[in-house]
Amino acid sequence: AVVSTQSGHYGRAIITRSMLYSLLPDRTQVDKDLLELRKNNKIRLFSFRSSTLEYIMLAGDYFNVLKKVLIDNNIAVGNVLKTLKAKSDIESFSKTDLKRFFCFSDDTIKILTESKFLSYVNGRAFEFSLPCSGNYLESLSKGRSEIVGILSRKSSHEILENELVKTKFRSCNLGVKYILNDLVGRGNVLTIKCGMGNLVRLVKVRPSTSKS
Repeated sequence: AVVSTQSGHYGRAIITRSMLYSLLPDRTQVDKDLLELRKNNKIRLFSFRSSTLEYIMLAGDYFNVLKKVLIDNNIAVGNVLKTLKAKSDIESFSKTDLKRFFCFSDDTIKILTESKFLSYVNGRAFEFSLPCSGNYLESLSKGRSEIVGILSRKSSHEILENELVKTKFRSCNLGVKYILNDLVGRGNVLTIKCGMGNLVRLVKVRPSTSKS
């Protein structure tokens, strides 16, 4: 389900944690499986510090994207990938760690930070990240807003899914079904089986409990 999901980033597929929640019934098991997959270098987990969004990319896809940047900047590829795999359970590294474990120089750290493959977190540590992820978050947020807006304008706050998926987003380059799965996993909408297919219904969430 992860690899076949829409939303290409650098030609690779990514998915949010909430999308998995919409596809699989046991959220606790999903969380456990994701941690195990990360530990075994099957996936990479990323998060936005300014929101609750977590997204997932296949580790092999991420390593291929990172590898190209390393080669383009004459940075030793083998040691970086080997160390990343060996320390897959570590989310952030201090500057000292980057120099000790990855053999990074100050210039290398600067290059990877400027190219957005390293993010400076809380003024203390670095995390390996994915460039242009801000653009992804912006498109995802706009898609969420458009679907919620469509449902809000309906008197019953609901619409048939086969009608909804025909919608053309105005400011989101992700698929309607992709965004819908994210909203279902977040608890913003429900899908209900009916005689004409799935019915998509808006869930009223108190502002204090909604997520960004």
